[in-house]
Amino acid sequence: MKNRVPFWSDKLMGNIGTKNPELTFNQKIIINNETYGIPFQATGPNNKTTFIGLYNCKTGDIEYSKE
Repeated sequence: MKNRVPFWSDKLMGNIGTKNPELTFNQKIIINNETYGIPFQATGPNNKTTFIGLYNCKTGDIEYSKE
């Protein structure tokens, strides 16, 4: 996920003050048999933004959403 952060838009990242934030992951949450939801925070010098990453085990797709 660290390699993906620089490609996220400023609108999605919010006003955290960097395109290369520190990522802090919380305990993973199993949503169902095929999907994991992984909450994490992106922290920069100005602010932090909370996200959830959704990983589909069957397809390998990853989506990100602000909480």
